[in-house]
Amino acid sequence: MWLPLLVAWIPTVMVVASHHDSRTLVTSVSVSCGGIAVVATLGFGGALGFRRAWGYLAWSLPLGMATIGLVMLMAFDGSQPANAPDDPALGLGALLVTAALLPIVALLLWLGEGVGNMVRHLRR
Repeated sequence: MWLPLLVAWIPTVMVVASHHDSRTLVTSVSVSCGGIAVVATLGFGGALGFRRAWGYLAWSLPLGMATIGLVMLMAFDGSQPANAPDDPALGLGALLVTAALLPIVALLLWLGEGVGNMVRHLRR
């Protein structure tokens, strides 16, 4: 359930960026989806920390980054201008955006894991 929530903001941001849409509704939807992604990532890390499932944190970050990269690649591919259908920098752009998001997702998972640990200790 975490992966769809993690990437829910990408299509709305691509709509805003590709159409230079300045309507507040589309922008509000993309910001809301981004907020949902942050809360979902914190909650997922918290659930793993609460259950002491640290091994799952080791594979959740690469899996999340691969999902973000694939969705970014599809979103970039769908928003190409009609005069350049074979953009050689498409994959590189998706890779760079994904690499920039890696520390943010790692930090959110780590913070969530710490909160989950703290809640587990407080429940004793």
